[in-house]
Amino acid sequence: LGNFSVTFCHIFHTFQLLFLLGLGNILKYVDMTPCAPMLSLSLFSDGQFSVQQYKLSSNDNFRLEVKEKRDDVKIPILVVQKSLDRETARSHSLILTALDGGKPPKSGNMSILLNVLDINDNAPVFSKDVYSVTLNENVPVGTTIIQVNATDLDDGTNGDVVYSFSNSMNQNIFNLIDINPLTGELTVKGLIDYEEQDGYEIEIRASDKGFAPLTTEKSINIKIVDVNDNAPEIEVTSFSSSIPEDSRPGITVALISVNDLDSGLNGKVICTINEDVPFNLSPSLKDKMFSLVTKSPLDREKQSQYELTITAKDAGHPALSSEKTISVVVSDVNDNSPEFSLSPYTFYLTEGNVPGASVFSVKASDNDENDNLRHFFFFFLVSRHGKHVYYNSLSCSEKVDRVVSCLINLKTVLENPLEVHYVGVEVLDINDHSPSFPEKEKTLEISESVLPGVRIPLQPARDPDGGPFTIQQYKLGSNDHFRLEVKDKGEDGKIPILIVQQSLDREAAGSHSLVLTALDGGKPVKSGEMTILINVLDINDNAPVFSEDVYSVTLDENAPVGTIIVHVNATDLDDGPNGDVVYSFSSIVNSRLLKLFDINPTTGEITVKSHIDYEEKDKYEIEIQASDKGLAPLSTQKSVIVKIVDVNDNAPEIEVTSFSSSIPEDSRPGTTVALISVNDLDSGLNGKVICSIGKDVPFTLSPSLQDKMFSLVTKSPLDREKMVKYELTITAKDAGQPPLSSEKTISIVVSDVNDNSPEFSLSPYTFYVTEGNVPGASVFSVKASDNDENDNEKGIGKGCVASGFVVMFLWSLASAQLRYSISEETNEGTVVGNIAKDLGLDKRTLKARKYRIVSSSAEPLFHVNQNDGNLYVSRKIDREEVCAQSSTCVINVKTVLENPLEVHYVGVDVVDINDHSPVFPEDEKMLEISESVLPGARFQLKPSRDLDSGQFSVQQYKLNHNEHFRLEVRDKGDDGKIPILVLQKALDREAARSHSLVLTALDGGKPPKSGNMNILVNVLDVNDNTAIFSKDLYSVMLYENAPVGTEVIQVNATDLDDGQNGEVVYSFGNSVSNNLFNLFGIDQSTGKITVKGLIDYEQKDKYEIEIQASDKSFAPLTTENSVIIEIVDVNDNAPEIELTSFSSSIPEDSRTGTTVALISVDDLDSGLNGKVICSIGKDVPFALTPSVQEKMFSLFAWCQCAGKIPTLACLLCI
Repeated sequence: LGNFSVTFCHIFHTFQLLFLLGLGNILKYVDMTPCAPMLSLSLFSDGQFSVQQYKLSSNDNFRLEVKEKRDDVKIPILVVQKSLDRETARSHSLILTALDGGKPPKSGNMSILLNVLDINDNAPVFSKDVYSVTLNENVPVGTTIIQVNATDLDDGTNGDVVYSFSNSMNQNIFNLIDINPLTGELTVKGLIDYEEQDGYEIEIRASDKGFAPLTTEKSINIKIVDVNDNAPEIEVTSFSSSIPEDSRPGITVALISVNDLDSGLNGKVICTINEDVPFNLSPSLKDKMFSLVTKSPLDREKQSQYELTITAKDAGHPALSSEKTISVVVSDVNDNSPEFSLSPYTFYLTEGNVPGASVFSVKASDNDENDNLRHFFFFFLVSRHGKHVYYNSLSCSEKVDRVVSCLINLKTVLENPLEVHYVGVEVLDINDHSPSFPEKEKTLEISESVLPGVRIPLQPARDPDGGPFTIQQYKLGSNDHFRLEVKDKGEDGKIPILIVQQSLDREAAGSHSLVLTALDGGKPVKSGEMTILINVLDINDNAPVFSEDVYSVTLDENAPVGTIIVHVNATDLDDGPNGDVVYSFSSIVNSRLLKLFDINPTTGEITVKSHIDYEEKDKYEIEIQASDKGLAPLSTQKSVIVKIVDVNDNAPEIEVTSFSSSIPEDSRPGTTVALISVNDLDSGLNGKVICSIGKDVPFTLSPSLQDKMFSLVTKSPLDREKMVKYELTITAKDAGQPPLSSEKTISIVVSDVNDNSPEFSLSPYTFYVTEGNVPGASVFSVKASDNDENDNEKGIGKGCVASGFVVMFLWSLASAQLRYSISEETNEGTVVGNIAKDLGLDKRTLKARKYRIVSSSAEPLFHVNQNDGNLYVSRKIDREEVCAQSSTCVINVKTVLENPLEVHYVGVDVVDINDHSPVFPEDEKMLEISESVLPGARFQLKPSRDLDSGQFSVQQYKLNHNEHFRLEVRDKGDDGKIPILVLQKALDREAARSHSLVLTALDGGKPPKSGNMNILVNVLDVNDNTAIFSKDLYSVMLYENAPVGTEVIQVNATDLDDGQNGEVVYSFGNSVSNNLFNLFGIDQSTGKITVKGLIDYEQKDKYEIEIQASDKSFAPLTTENSVIIEIVDVNDNAPEIELTSFSSSIPEDSRTGTTVALISVDDLDSGLNGKVICSIGKDVPFALTPSVQEKMFSLFAWCQCAGKIPTLACLLCI
């Protein structure tokens, strides 16, 4: 009639499309068909009024194809005809219209929303073609230079932009400038100095976060603007510290050069000196050079020394200046040996002094006035380079830094006569440096499995100051998980050590930010900071958690293979593979369920795998588990209850239990002809059966008291002469929608009874007999007919008396039910019970009435004796074979008696005996459990199977005594008991690598039977142990000058962990200086420390080296130790002879004892190697006498050679 409109199952459908889907690709046609074909076409329009065509709304990207299937069903298919571009259009809205063939046609619409999914096809694009910026030098660290911006048209992570420097950047720029990977903000990281470089070209790049990221690079030009940050530097190029008091005006005293590193006006310098002195500065022809000259006469008696302060000032705003003080001594003629007020001189000099400033003054008095005996001052300093530097007056030639030297020894000499005096200058430290760490930020990766107490050495801060101004303490920012210890290394300073004081949990906090502060001992205190970012590395310590406590779902039987039953979901708080969840059926799921259902390991979708039949089972409880992908995966079990919904898929079955194929025609109405049983495997209305036969027959069906049993009985008299045979069609029809039916045809023959008299063909008969006939000759013949058959039609003329009998069948249906009980394995021939006696039957008629068993299923198990009425066991009955593990096992036996027909039911209850022991699926089970697994973790085991039932099935499980595991048992009702192993005490692989357990299953027999399964638990390692050195302290002696490659010592450390967690590598500690790295090397595999550079006892006689042993784990643990190397001196330095003061000529009238020269000898070696003996030739008029000071000798004249000094020069070899 076409009175139904077309309707779609889903009026709105959303697709997620990858935007690079090729042309012609078919998207999807499932669920886009109208509902009518999917259900029953008989309920909706068919023929021309069914769906005839589909139309798609106008669009550029898609076209429609229609696939015609059987039964005129048309399937719409959406086809891509033009490439998709998510950046142009994120989605497409279409309308699919289905039209039937009516006039006018009826239609139905479905809206289709197609979301275009992104791929990474767009690189980031910077907002500018060129970035250029100016930056003042010396701007503070953290100052924003510029913020770049790049956008990516892609979506999600493909469109997320991160910024970084190009790989071509040199390390210097990395130290000066930083870039925020998220915001693109460039900030100052180090000191920007115009004088070092006046501009930078920085290559940056913007990358997206796609799986194969795309990158764009861009240049940033940074022009550095000079600021006036450098004071002029004054250098005295050539300087006469002493000038005769009779020097003329204009005499040059010193040459002075000034320099300013700044540029422009900031580097323009004006130089002046104080005005009240008889000196002047004269500019040189050369830029920034000046001459210090006398401008008026000098008078030593009025002023013997001038302190000249030279001031250099630049033209910057504000202007910077510097000063340098030089001391000019006015010399005088002096004929007496001066006498110093102190000898030796000891004085203190603070570091940070201005170059050129006076260090100290020495005072000597001389009363002589004879110009011929004038004396001159000479000072010299034993320099760090082993040379003597001579001065006419003592002043600072450069800025003294206490960090370099804290005691300067000076030796002063007076000639005529020769005198030597010693001056010691101790440089006092000032707190002019702040502590600084090697890096501003330090990133550590620590596993959450690390136990409290683990120590992590940190790189110490450095402070060039000494004494109380060095680093005195470290402080750690307030936090719950870490504390700080400080190891005092004496001269090598203090080493900060980070200690874990509370267990880490990555799921609670993925990282921790700490601030480590180093403080010196100044007043006020100076400090430096380092930010420590601790990334907590994940271990597999969380099992997946299902989203629901119980999953329960209904499923229609006969659901197609692939039908989604339920979508389970579980989440795992861990990271990476430890948090990736895979789904599977539990190990206890039987093979039958594995054939019926499937589970997607990735999505958790449980689907139909095979035919689901309600009649086989109406409910399934499936054990599923969610496991992570950790090295030792953790699992969680959950039950999914699937209730099968019955559909009407079974037609009724008709069985003629007892049947007489013939019935006498004189049978009375109500006579039973046959017993008919019907059965429908479906349930509810689908299994409700109505039975019927044709209406035009003299028979009817009468329901029995027993459900689904009918009697076929006569309903009116029969007449064989009218109808000899009936073909009866029995129809059984259920009440399902749509109903199913079946038919069975039986033939009933109406047997004859002698109910008709013979009839002659003529009545009366008249015939004639001739006389004289021969006796015995035939007279005549008569003919009679009888409608009856066989003997009933025989005439008396045959000489037989018609006789016959009527067998009357009196049918009755017994509703009584007998119940017997026997034990399984009962011997063949055992009497179950006497049915005849119990039913009150006459044993004498059993055979005649053909007493028998008609239950086909029970025939092999039982038989009935027609003589005594006993029910006998035909063969041994195995209850497990007959009833499997059903809680009750009843065998129903149907017995039949004929004449009249009787049916009796006997139920035989087979009682179970305890003839089976529990058996596990496997004798040995191996489990791998990480030692990081927390107490309370559950591990479900495969249950034991016992073929017996009831109390003889598995009743309990026992686990052998142990410290780490206990047993829980989950009762699954009909599905038995499931043993679950529960961790009750944390595992420690280092204490026990494995645990052997015995699980015992016991049934309820008396005595009980049992079965065992051995469980071997292998404990998987986590990195929870640090390496341990074989000694608390290593000490060794090493000769100086040992060849490169010489083995100093071999250290050894062991780690109790397994695999890479237990493999040890050696290295020097973070606090080891570059000098030690140049002198020694360590083999990271063997721990051998070898000589790498020149070992010189004279430079240092002892080294303390921090070494560390680390494992090879992803988040390695480290232990530190010290190696003390004492250097043994060898005699590798020859004595050095130095003429401290020497008069190359001596008057011939010099007295004996006149000092000619002062000689110092030195040997850098120690002990006897440094003990020196000094001598000269014997044939010269000179002698060496040791000085009071060690290793000092005086060369003096000791004879005049008969009153005359030789005129020839004496050559001395010392």
